[in-house]
Amino acid sequence: MKSFIIKAGAVGTAVISAGTVVIGLTSDINAESSKEINNKINQSNNQLSELENTLKNINSEINSLDSKATDLISKMYDANRDLENTQKELDKQYSDMKYRIQYNYENGNKSLTESLISSKSFAEVLNTAEYYQKIYSYDRGKLDEIKKNADKISALKKELNYQIAEMNSAKEEMSNKQKELDNLITSKKSEIEKLNTEFSKALLEEEQARKKAEEEARAAEAKRKAELERIEREQREEQAQENNKESYDGDKDYTNTTNNSSKPSGNASLREQVARNAAAGNSTFPALPGWCAAWVSGVYSYTGITPPRGNAIDYWLKWSSSGSTSMSNIPVGACVISSGWGAAGAEYGHIGIYLGDGMVASNVGYIKIQSIQSFDSDATATCRGYQGYIGWVWPNGNPI
Repeated sequence: MKSFIIKAGAVGTAVISAGTVVIGLTSDINAESSKEINNKINQSNNQLSELENTLKNINSEINSLDSKATDLISKMYDANRDLENTQKELDKQYSDMKYRIQYNYENGNKSLTESLISSKSFAEVLNTAEYYQKIYSYDRGKLDEIKKNADKISALKKELNYQIAEMNSAKEEMSNKQKELDNLITSKKSEIEKLNTEFSKALLEEEQARKKAEEEARAAEAKRKAELERIEREQREEQAQENNKESYDGDKDYTNTTNNSSKPSGNASLREQVARNAAAGNSTFPALPGWCAAWVSGVYSYTGITPPRGNAIDYWLKWSSSGSTSMSNIPVGACVISSGWGAAGAEYGHIGIYLGDGMVASNVGYIKIQSIQSFDSDATATCRGYQGYIGWVWPNGNPI
């Protein structure tokens, strides 16, 4: 790998960017799975409330039916009592009438004859006959009246029996619904309890993932610093060798080769400048989570190259003809593209800049330097039919 001149100021900037991103990354991790589970819990609680309200209404209807049933049973009791009294009255009236008929049959002719004979006038005879006729008519009318009353009470009993049967049927239906709702409520409460357990588990896993991400960020930052220190050391060694060589050349005019500018040295090729700036985190766009393509565009802009536009997968779809799908012989300073991870990866993909020696720098919320193989294995999403490492391209399709 060719050596780069790395400024101390650039290293400091990269470290600050890394620290800033870890906080943002933590927020995104905590908002993912637990939020989805919490939404399910809220939805289940709303469904439970609806079920409980429905059960409350059914219980109210059952209570109303019980009240009506009690009233009907009371009316049925009164009807039975009235019918029993009416039947007794009918039996008594019938018995009295039968007794009078029997008496009249056994003694009636004699009594009637004696009454007629003892009558002193024809008018008295008519009065006596009318008297006996009235007694008969009264008995007959009274008997008919009592029978009609009995028939009316029997009809009322029949209607009450029908209403009670309808009431019992409605109550049975409501009771079945009540049992069904009780089962649904029990099941929903069990579901909510399970979701609460999953929610607690998700929070724990996300906390563990956050800590792991922080550890990986620190490890990546340490690795990046070590890489920068190695590059600086090699640069110093080369510079020392160059100075030693020039010190024995009496014909040469010695000049100070130290570069105090924060911009890249003109001694390195443009590709090397891109790689050096990427490794140092030098970009016109900050290392923010979810903005990998904007950061890559900013590195090219910082280097003085017309910045490409678009997201990661756009780079590949527009300029794939300028690159290759191979992981071998990737040019230093080229864009390397993968399918990324999570929802953002599935939509936009992920992109970094190739540093050389199989290493890639990319923005994951901080500047992550990793091997091309690790860059590939991190890409677990499927973006536009691609998964894992997709390929490399030149920015804007133009070789540097």
